[in-house]
Amino acid sequence: MTWAHDVIVLGSVVLSAIAINVMARTQFAMTPQNAGLLAVGLLTVATALHLLLRRRLEPMVQASPAAQVEKSKSKVKPELPQRAPQHPAQQPKVQARSHPAQQNAPLRPAEPVEDEATRIANLQAMITELARTVPGPRAVTPDPDRQAFTQHQAASASSEQELQRAALTSAAQAMRSTLAPERSFAADIADSLAANRVAAYLQPIQALGQQQPQHYELSIRLRDADGREFPHDEVIDEARRHGLLPLLDAALLPRAARIAVHLHNRGRRSDILSTVNAISITDEEFQSGLDVALASAPASTLVLTFSQNDVRHFVPAHWQALATMAHMGCRFAIEDVFDLDLDFETLKAHGFDFVKLDAEVLLAGLPAPSGLIAPDDICRYLTTIGYSIIVGHIDDDMTCARVLGFGALFGQGRLFGGKRAVRADAVSTGEAAA
Repeated sequence: MTWAHDVIVLGSVVLSAIAINVMARTQFAMTPQNAGLLAVGLLTVATALHLLLRRRLEPMVQASPAAQVEKSKSKVKPELPQRAPQHPAQQPKVQARSHPAQQNAPLRPAEPVEDEATRIANLQAMITELARTVPGPRAVTPDPDRQAFTQHQAASASSEQELQRAALTSAAQAMRSTLAPERSFAADIADSLAANRVAAYLQPIQALGQQQPQHYELSIRLRDADGREFPHDEVIDEARRHGLLPLLDAALLPRAARIAVHLHNRGRRSDILSTVNAISITDEEFQSGLDVALASAPASTLVLTFSQNDVRHFVPAHWQALATMAHMGCRFAIEDVFDLDLDFETLKAHGFDFVKLDAEVLLAGLPAPSGLIAPDDICRYLTTIGYSIIVGHIDDDMTCARVLGFGALFGQGRLFGGKRAVRADAVSTGEAAA
């Protein structure tokens, strides 16, 4: 085999590994890290098998008919000029044993070692041996030309089989180490929720032009048994795949109620916004937790926030659940707004009081069929309907001044303070650190 064969084979293996990586992420919803580990494991196995097959087939290629012809040509001696007779003491022994009539004859080119019949016989033997050793379909009846392997050949074959088994075992272990965390992460999430290993964070929502926070946004993070927080984005993705989003959202409710009670006892009427998923509001366990939270919190202080994408895909069951929750005193907000292609007046009638959008989105304008809608027109339209506008990611005074000039009422971002951890004992006893 030449280097060109190796390049072609290894290139095919790499392309196959890339295809497996893409399929693992798209078809089996694996994470990029796990999909990469799986592809690397398969690439390792394929490379090892290629090297083993090459080691076994290379002697056969060297014994091919073309190689035999080259070998025969190399054995043909070139014609040498006639030399003067040497002294008998200096002549080689082979000439001393030769026939007397040939001692003084001129040298001739040596005949090929093998004649045509011998080459054909050797070729047939090599073809037969190749058919027996290369994997592939075999005849039903045994080959009469098959000969037993020598002790050296048997030992070599046994060594190759051991290497193949070791490579396959290594690949299997790599696949198990790749898939095991994928299967157990959902269980870790459920265990953290059951053991109440939940960290709560509050981020202030400040009235623009004032120094006092007006409302707060609550978010949670899950921790493992050692107190380390799980990556939140990975938790959300895993919870969505395994139907755990309602449990995750339900963990927000009692904490939001206790923080609202704490602020109310200090004479501050602040709304607590909590982002939840649309699938949660039709879940019975989530609805039961919401009933308890609404019963214990001050009236109309709990605000459930939905993304614009979720609101666009509400079905009748969602609207019915919203109506029930609004009747019990819950209010709603819509976030991640990137256009005005919604019936905001109908949303207002269903209990939506807040619209959240990023400062960058507001200042750039929202798209419409006739073009971009200017920031002042956006604020005027939503304020006229009755919404309180919360602009997120306000990180400097210049951005704050521009947003305030367009008519937004509330802001959120690093300029007003980031997320602050809530003490675990304060959340559990109702004394939150605001």
